[in-house]
Amino acid sequence: MPTRYEPTAQEFAKFVHELVDVRFFAPISRSDFWQDKARLGLKPPRRKREGPTRGYEYHFRGLRVRVWTTWLIRENRVSDTGSGWVLILDGDRIVYSSHPLHRTKNFLNRLLMRAKIARARVRNRPICPIHKCWMVMCHRRGVMKSLYWGCPRIHPSGKMVWASIDDGLPKEAMRFLRPSRKKSEKYRRVVRRQGKDPFTALKRRRAWKISRPENIQKQSSF
Repeated sequence: MPTRYEPTAQEFAKFVHELVDVRFFAPISRSDFWQDKARLGLKPPRRKREGPTRGYEYHFRGLRVRVWTTWLIRENRVSDTGSGWVLILDGDRIVYSSHPLHRTKNFLNRLLMRAKIARARVRNRPICPIHKCWMVMCHRRGVMKSLYWGCPRIHPSGKMVWASIDDGLPKEAMRFLRPSRKKSEKYRRVVRRQGKDPFTALKRRRAWKISRPENIQKQSSF
């Protein structure tokens, strides 16, 4: 098992500087979190939680990037449990979720890179060349973890207008993504050859539940 990494307060402060001062993420306030929790009736998964953790958010072109760090607000340290996450939301709907980033070597660097890539994606959100509306993040039907940009409107030909999710990403982002994707694809091939589902853990993942779906904010793009 890889050794668990415990970032220091100084290392976390440097990470926050890169997010907030350099890339203009804003801290998610406790009042914003509690308003969302009340509005949507959010219920946490049944697992040990040590307390509220630091989160950061970036808004652009109707989308939001959220970064959850595992850094405990009251104790000013990382939690003993939990993983880092990077999400992209359209309205209240999560349209992209990173793999859980475990606290192993280079945890903060990997979390920062995932945040930078998510930010680059929303900054390069394309406009449909036919309908001139914002395109939305879509998953191919029946294919997990397969993401692309799609037009929410129907083309007269009946075909969907789409674009690669990597359009506009800088070379640094692609250099980071390629090895990770190759590793993931190799793992999936091995697991499938064993007659198993490579997405079992993803399907079993315990997430927050929404008990007031009538209050969900619709996609910004429609």
